[in-house]
Amino acid sequence: MNKTKIVCTIGPRSCNTNTLKRLIANGMSIARLNGSHNTLEWHRRTIKLIRTIDENIPILLDIPGRKIRTKKSDEGFRFSRGQELTITPGKNHATRNKVGITYGHLHRDLKAGDTILADDGTLKFRVQSIEGRDVVCRTMTKGVLKGGKGLNIPFVKVNTPIVTKRDREVIDFAIKNRVDWVGVSFVESAVHVAKIRRLLGKNNIGIISKIENQYAIDNLDEIIEQSSGLMVDRGDLGAETCIEGIGMAQKDILSRAKEHGKPVIVATEMLHSMIRNPQPTKAEIVDISNSILDGASAIMLSGETAVGDYPVAAVKTMRAVADEVEKNDSVYNKTNMSLNHASIPNAIGKSICEICQAMPIDKVVCITLSGYAANMISRYRIKPPILAVTNSREKARLFDLLWGVEGISLETPFYSDKYDHIIHVAEMLWKRGTLLDSQTVIFTAVIFPRKGNKMNFLAIHKIGNLRAVFNWEKTERRIAQYA
Repeated sequence: MNKTKIVCTIGPRSCNTNTLKRLIANGMSIARLNGSHNTLEWHRRTIKLIRTIDENIPILLDIPGRKIRTKKSDEGFRFSRGQELTITPGKNHATRNKVGITYGHLHRDLKAGDTILADDGTLKFRVQSIEGRDVVCRTMTKGVLKGGKGLNIPFVKVNTPIVTKRDREVIDFAIKNRVDWVGVSFVESAVHVAKIRRLLGKNNIGIISKIENQYAIDNLDEIIEQSSGLMVDRGDLGAETCIEGIGMAQKDILSRAKEHGKPVIVATEMLHSMIRNPQPTKAEIVDISNSILDGASAIMLSGETAVGDYPVAAVKTMRAVADEVEKNDSVYNKTNMSLNHASIPNAIGKSICEICQAMPIDKVVCITLSGYAANMISRYRIKPPILAVTNSREKARLFDLLWGVEGISLETPFYSDKYDHIIHVAEMLWKRGTLLDSQTVIFTAVIFPRKGNKMNFLAIHKIGNLRAVFNWEKTERRIAQYA
């Protein structure tokens, strides 16, 4: 089982049956779609294609959020250093020195002397003057400003709406098309996450909060509490804050999220050189390794798989590096991690970790409806695979973002007043060949649940002993009712 998960952004180079199958075969765990690019109809067709190929692959859809982008255009604005460029709301203009953007009030937020960055900070502009709604800039670098590229204004509070009209459209689309996660750009507080949660309603859709500026770092703990998981978007984070500090910021985000039992995706330029080259740089290999060692649940490919020349090779490379890191014991069993609060689930999660250190455990079976228990165990980075069993395919896909966890959907009743479902789950997994007679397995679940009572049961069994006690070979017909 792949412990560290790989998120692949699907774009023009990968949105076809052959490439998607090869991405899955070579290690793609989660498919990501960027709602800021392409039409909703394109995304609908892509989701249908992914589900047709493999209905168990989770789908993450980024909603546009508060990110300011240049308007779509066939040709970008090519410029040299020192040229004049006007940034203005509305459509792209025919003149060569005027670029349209998606935000209508940037002129209210800026003043002469402010800096504007574009395309993950690779392009730089200095504000010269504000003329009506036009922001007149001087280019500080040479390059091409293309359509759909993000703008960053470091250390300036931009008063974009928390939830835009386009966000609401994409959220409605996400609900109708049953995506598993939505990624929210430029989250700055728990209030922002709560608003997205209300729009999603009671649907089984997780929220990935993208940490992209200083305001998010300042309010990190409250954002973690409200979110299903985080993404460290190093492109925007490096452009919006001090670029020299993003390494330490990444370590801090990973550490604090792990304390809360929340998964984190590390993103941006992990194999950037492989967009055009078949081989990665040594620095990229080290970056992937360190991200996993620091606690990343998942690592992400963006342009590498969306528009790059070597999408499958990039996934192969990332999977090979992750597998090599996972061979090292230093990635496992961080029992020195303190409990963020005293509770039965926290105590059981840490106990499972210590049991796995003390004796040979082959697998951990976590029977869960919400995924809370799987989160609690995953954060300890135990060596045995964690099988998170639920009775919903949609929830099982959500669990697949967690480090070391495989979500499994079984159509079996979950009881609140007896232990029977634990034995039923063990039997069904044995019937599938997922559990073997020779294996020693930890089972954890919630028994006799009441409000606030989560994961309060732990048992260790040799599967062969369970098979003998319950005489599983002679119960083929009985098992059929649970299969």
